[in-house]
Amino acid sequence: MFEQTKRSNLAMLEQLKIDLDNKITQVNELSNNIVFNTKVNLLLKGNDTVYSYYDLKKELMAFPKSEFIYDYYIYFASTDEILTATLKSKSKEFYDMIYNFEDMSYETWHQDFLNQYHFQVYLPTRQLNAYGSLQQQILTFVQTIPISSNQKLLGQTVILIDESKFTNIIDKLSWGTNAHIYALDKQGNVILSSNGATPLSDKVKKKLTTSVGIFNDIENKEKATVLYHVSQDTQWKYVMVIPNSTFLYDIQQTKTLAFTLLAFLGVLGSLLAYVYSYRNYRPIKEIQDLFAKKGAHSNLHYRNEFEYIKNSITDALERQDHLHNMMNTQLPVMRSDYLSKLLKGYLGGIDIDKEALDFMKIHLLSDQFIVIVGQISRQSPFLTDLSEKEWALSRFVLTNVTNELIPKNYERYFIELERNQIAFILNTPDQTTPEVAQNKIKALIPLFDNTLGQQCGLYVTFGVSTIYTGMVQLRQCYDEAMKALEYGILNNEQSFTFFANINTQEQYYYYPLDIEVQLINMIRAANYEDAVQTIHMLFEVNFISKQVTPETGRYFIIDLSSTLLKVLNTVLAKNKESLVSIEDLIDQIFIYDGIDKIQSEIEKIIFDICELIQESYHPTNDQLIQNIMIYITENISEHSLSLTSIAETFNMTPQYISTLFKTHTDENIKDFVSKARVEKAKELLANEQLTLTDIANQLGYANDMGIIRLFKRYEGVTPGVYRRQLKS
Repeated sequence: MFEQTKRSNLAMLEQLKIDLDNKITQVNELSNNIVFNTKVNLLLKGNDTVYSYYDLKKELMAFPKSEFIYDYYIYFASTDEILTATLKSKSKEFYDMIYNFEDMSYETWHQDFLNQYHFQVYLPTRQLNAYGSLQQQILTFVQTIPISSNQKLLGQTVILIDESKFTNIIDKLSWGTNAHIYALDKQGNVILSSNGATPLSDKVKKKLTTSVGIFNDIENKEKATVLYHVSQDTQWKYVMVIPNSTFLYDIQQTKTLAFTLLAFLGVLGSLLAYVYSYRNYRPIKEIQDLFAKKGAHSNLHYRNEFEYIKNSITDALERQDHLHNMMNTQLPVMRSDYLSKLLKGYLGGIDIDKEALDFMKIHLLSDQFIVIVGQISRQSPFLTDLSEKEWALSRFVLTNVTNELIPKNYERYFIELERNQIAFILNTPDQTTPEVAQNKIKALIPLFDNTLGQQCGLYVTFGVSTIYTGMVQLRQCYDEAMKALEYGILNNEQSFTFFANINTQEQYYYYPLDIEVQLINMIRAANYEDAVQTIHMLFEVNFISKQVTPETGRYFIIDLSSTLLKVLNTVLAKNKESLVSIEDLIDQIFIYDGIDKIQSEIEKIIFDICELIQESYHPTNDQLIQNIMIYITENISEHSLSLTSIAETFNMTPQYISTLFKTHTDENIKDFVSKARVEKAKELLANEQLTLTDIANQLGYANDMGIIRLFKRYEGVTPGVYRRQLKS
């Protein structure tokens, strides 16, 4: 209840803060409209040729004025005049006849209000005498023009605020909470307070440090609770001081009632317990004797019959739960092992009977089955470090997503084959044809792609068998699903591959000896471009034109890997470095799923070998890149400067230079040349004696259109505009 009371009072204080902050914000906005007004600043500086005071009065009348703003005016220090929306007069006449404060002389007002620097200052409430007869409690806001204290004071903006519009809100909150309410400005001065509030002590002010808080204090020799909010917008502090006798009254009343009720119910409960225990003792005794006959806990001593019965029942239930839990724990393992043996053909028809299926909780809709095998790709964004925890989570996600997306009228079972493979046994409804089942699975492909790939970050390839009748045929289903899966992985098929759709394929691959010799010579010569073209030709012949089987394709990639290994280990041996095993190279290639990714990895290995060979005859890459940059800078004015000329200078192929430069700098060499020309152009533009044509010629362009297009592309402006900006 204390927390509820605290939250309630803090919420009311928060609402007060919002209401007053809104009003203060409106005052600040009105002040800013005046302070930063062009006409005001010109007239304050004595420039009345462009705008007249009449123009300014009309503009002041147009400013929005809230109902709590009593009036506002501007003081002109140069002429010692006051300007309002309706009149203009000397400050002495204005103070004597229009607005003056009770018990404050003109000289004090003139010195404290008009001749001092103020920045958004709220002065304490005073009684304002308006037009010699009207009296109003006013809160005064003063802002010096200009706002900087380092500049000469030109004038003041004075806004008169009707205090009653503020105090009404504060008094209502004070009445509703029986608390004293205070509003302090950012300097800590009490600007507003509720009716009858005592002065706020400095000790309390020093504790108002955080944005919101509550603490205890002693006010007028009485313990009190202090709640406060500090506005993040205006830095004003809103304080509520509640005597503890008021703040904790409801809590004390509730506590007293609760303890009284608790004591009454305790006495009543004890009496009823005694009566009912006495009346029901005989049945309890009979139950105890029943357990005793069974020998339950006969050698133990208990304080009473209830404890004996409770422990006997608890023990029986625990034994039952333990047995049930053991069954439930082992059942998924036993069912998975049973189905796994069926898939791999280890069980025959004699091992499949209704009693075994019921024990495994395998419920069949029909005698027709489909097997789907899903394999999770190592390149899935979901997998960051390929830890066992991530593999387990990925299998969990795949199982749950598949369970949700497969039609509800299919019975489904899941078996984990490998850490990245899961088999799904689908028992179709009776009389389902292969075409209907295949179409239903095809209809789910977009959902699987969206849910697994885009939402979960899992790249999964599925192999789908055809429909077979009888659980003994699950072995054939599994064999077809695995073949479809391997075909889909090797040929980079989209998500689902159906065994029924696999075309007849070649049983041999194309990789003659003369092509292998040519490829070795290209790599030894660091001719990366021709080597990659040869790789493209081999992959196109084997996987597009001929479409070899997955097994044959795997043998081709292993054969090609051995070729690369020969060249790589020759270079490593010459450099006296550790050799690479065929197993490591094949693992590096087959970590990817899909022919396209495998081909890209092989091309990357060729590039690394070519780069290793280049390093044997050329400086280190960093030094080479540095030399290329120096060469470009020194020959920036040459019209013939290009990737080809740079490659000829350094005795390398353009493709190697381009790839190496992009790899080490994350920037195309063409972009680097263009940016170097732009920087050179900036230097030349500083010389006003040079025309654009002269600058274009010095940068290797035939005319100035080339430099104009280049400059606009990288700087967003033409050279002429840049030169004018440079000059200004």
